[in-house]
Amino acid sequence: MRATLSILVTIILVSTLIDAKMTNVDFLKHYAKISKEGDVAYLLSYPRSGNTLARYIFEFVTRRPTMELAPHHDLLNIFLAYSFKELKVDLYARPLWKVHRNRVIKAQKFYDPERTLLVLLVRNYKEIAFRYSQYKKLPLFDDNDQFIEENLRNALSIWDRDDVRELYFENIAFFDQVPESKRLLIYYEDLVLHPDLIISQIMTFFEGSDERRKLLAGNYFYYKKRIHEFYSKEETALSNTDDICFYSKQYSFEQCQIIDDWVKKHHSDLWFKYLSCYDENIREKE
Repeated sequence: MRATLSILVTIILVSTLIDAKMTNVDFLKHYAKISKEGDVAYLLSYPRSGNTLARYIFEFVTRRPTMELAPHHDLLNIFLAYSFKELKVDLYARPLWKVHRNRVIKAQKFYDPERTLLVLLVRNYKEIAFRYSQYKKLPLFDDNDQFIEENLRNALSIWDRDDVRELYFENIAFFDQVPESKRLLIYYEDLVLHPDLIISQIMTFFEGSDERRKLLAGNYFYYKKRIHEFYSKEETALSNTDDICFYSKQYSFEQCQIIDDWVKKHHSDLWFKYLSCYDENIREKE
C-alpha cells in the first residue's frame, strides 16, 4: 500500500512541476493503462552503484523517463529530465522505474513476473562495504585486524539492518529468477570503463535510437561531467571517482580476501554466477 501510494505522490509532483500541459488525471490514466498492458521495466541497484549515470544513459538513448519508486528523495532525483533538458524525454513514453529494493517491485499491484523487464546494476561489494564503513564509521576490522562480520552485513544491508537481510545479495537473487530474455545485467565497472558497451546494451535491450546513441557516445565525457555536477560536493567526493577500486586499495590484499571468502561462504551460488569477477586474486594479477 505504501509503495503504491509513493508512486502516486511521485506522479502528482512530477506532472505538476514538469509538464503544465499534462494534468495529474491525464498522467494517472496513462500510467494505469501502460502498467496493465505490456512490459513494466525496472532499474534495480544497490545505493551508490551508479544508477544515476545508468538512468541518464537510458533516458538519453530511449527518450523514455525514469522515476523513483521511493518517496524519500527530492524531485531532481525522482525525475532526471527535470535537471537535464538535453535528455528530451517523452513523458508519455513507458517509464523505467528506479528501485533499490526488490521487495518494492513485488509489492506493486500491477507486478507480474511475466511482464517484468529488469535491469540490475551491480558494483563490487568490497567497494560498497568499505565506502559505507568509512562513511558510517563502522570499521570492518578492529585494531587487532580481526574481521567484524556484523559491520559487513550491515554495510550490505543499509535499510534492512534490523533483520540483516543483506539487500545487496537479495537483489541479485531476485534478478537470477527473471528469464534471461527479460533481464539485463550491468556492472558498474563497465559503466565507468566501457561506456560505449553499456550504451549499446541499453539501446539494444530497449530499442533506443541509434542517432541518440552516437550523440551520447561522441560527447560522453561532457555529459558525464554534467551528471557529476548533479550531486553535492560531498557526494561527488565520495562517489564519483573513476577509480573502480578506490576504496579497496586502502585495504590490504589479505583484508580484501577475507571479504571475498565471506561472500563465497555465505552466497556461493551468486558468487560463481555473478560475483567471481571481483575475486581479489584477479585484481592482484592485473
